[in-house]
Amino acid sequence: VCAAMLIPAVPGALTAPEVVAEVAASGQTTVGIVGFGSLLSVESATLTCPGVANFQLGRVRGWRRVFGHPAHIFFHRGIAIP
Repeated sequence: VCAAMLIPAVPGALTAPEVVAEVAASGQTTVGIVGFGSLLSVESATLTCPGVANFQLGRVRGWRRVFGHPAHIFFHRGIAIP
């Protein structure tokens, strides 16, 4: 069981399969994705979404993310430096 499946869905939010189905039905060839934390570098985003284009960083005023403990996979992939 995927850990993400254990997190309750946001009311009204689409699931990943629903998003894929809607994009396919619309005939669009691209879709915008906003990632918080996990897609903070073009390298990480490209590993997750190999067709990524127009990668941009964004900022949410009044919020910050603290990187206290990088996941081991980031060291393995060369994204984080020990």
